[in-house]
Amino acid sequence: MLSIFPSAENFKPFSKEKPYPSCSYRFKFKGEKYKVGLTLVRKYASEKNLEKAVSYFKEKELLSGIGKKAYYISQKGQVSLYNGNYLAHVYVTINEKGNKNLAIQITTELIEKIDN
Repeated sequence: MLSIFPSAENFKPFSKEKPYPSCSYRFKFKGEKYKVGLTLVRKYASEKNLEKAVSYFKEKELLSGIGKKAYYISQKGQVSLYNGNYLAHVYVTINEKGNKNLAIQITTELIEKIDN
């Protein structure tokens, strides 16, 4: 898993390929229940499609310094971004609640790995 969770317990990966490649993980870390997920979309990657994807959420916050354009969606604990070649949606929940700072940290680490 990511360097953020070096000692995750009961690590369970889940993945699917349709409608878009995605994976999610459930695990315990320091006594808390985590869910972390990634959906990666290359075929329809555009800023317009990012805007469409996030338009369904009333509460979203424009982020800077992540990809070409990114939003944090508090209802889902999710960062959604356009990075030039792909759209990515990364969610993080701890005990069923979103965590903005951790979602941003994980998204940053994931896109560095994807881009390299």
